[in-house]
Amino acid sequence: MSKYERDEYNYTLPTERIAKYPLARRGDSRLLSYIRGQVQHFCFSDFPRLIPTNSQLFYNNSRVIQARLFFRNKTGKHIEAFLLHPASPNHSPQEELSARKNTTWVCLIPSPKSWKIGEFLNHVSETKACFRACRVGTREVSFHWETEESFQELTDRIGQVPLPPYLGREEDVRDRENYQTTYAQSSGAVACPTAGLHFTDQVWHELAQHHPLNPLTLHVGGGSFLPVKEKDIRNHTMHEEWISIPRKTIDALLSKNLSNISVGTTTLRALESLYWYGAILEGNPKAPFKIPSDVYTNIKNDISLEKSLDNVLKNMGPSRKELMGKTRLFIHPPYHFRVSQGLLSNFHQPGSTLLMLIAAWVGGGQWRPLYEEAIQKGYRFLSYGDACFFLR
Repeated sequence: MSKYERDEYNYTLPTERIAKYPLARRGDSRLLSYIRGQVQHFCFSDFPRLIPTNSQLFYNNSRVIQARLFFRNKTGKHIEAFLLHPASPNHSPQEELSARKNTTWVCLIPSPKSWKIGEFLNHVSETKACFRACRVGTREVSFHWETEESFQELTDRIGQVPLPPYLGREEDVRDRENYQTTYAQSSGAVACPTAGLHFTDQVWHELAQHHPLNPLTLHVGGGSFLPVKEKDIRNHTMHEEWISIPRKTIDALLSKNLSNISVGTTTLRALESLYWYGAILEGNPKAPFKIPSDVYTNIKNDISLEKSLDNVLKNMGPSRKELMGKTRLFIHPPYHFRVSQGLLSNFHQPGSTLLMLIAAWVGGGQWRPLYEEAIQKGYRFLSYGDACFFLR
């Protein structure tokens, strides 16, 4: 079967292997390691001892917002607006979350026939028209409220946790804490960077004593839930996500004699997107930070990571402390990774873009026997499941 065929990335995931709820304690999750071709099994609390001494970690500090909002139409039916990203292409999630009185977002609307364009709906919790939504386009929704809250404060109060649909359940009050990494800081994700869910404060402190910990932000989009439907995966339309990378994190990548460990596929994609931005700048010094899904098939002249980062820093100039942009980068086999030597991840859905990234990382069809062993050994899969660690 061709590496570009969707069915190459399918496997049978028994329902009982899907973790619908997290463990009582995060650090108790299991960890499958795949280091230099050898598979071993650990507890996640062992993770700091698996990392080479000369390593630094990069992590995604995006914070999940309460992205599910429910309104009532004239018949009393509850209509959901699932926040995806701001409608304005130039406004970051942080900017629109700080908005007061009104804001417009692109949303998933599961019952579009029950909500006419131009129709105002009241939020289900309101007895008065204090929080209303108007559908202004096919997927665009304009929100209006009368309180003095910011949009984030409002959604934190009355929104619901955007749990992945494959969990097959509504939110539990504990999900507000459980579906958030302990180091979450920058609000804007509508799905959690789940590799970070395994860290306890104790494990994080232990890591910080021996390794530099470098933050970045990739606001995970709703497209991370969506399976690839195209038979040829190269025809898949990748969703766009906001990236923000501090200058200090870019400087850290220039550190010599240090291995780079990515905590999660979202962190890995952000770092690879950074590399490709530097490669784009090599031929177009004024290009915006906007990475297309197939960038690596269009840029033929590879440059070193150092040269790429030098291009980025020159483009930023001496005063900018943060690089912001967008990416649609779709990593699938074959792919040559430029930035990271290690990857911590969860076990991903059959046919997902995340699984295709894992397939690219381990090479060939090696992901399949790893996943099969994890199923046989009773590992828990998907967002609230166990972890795996890959080291080149």
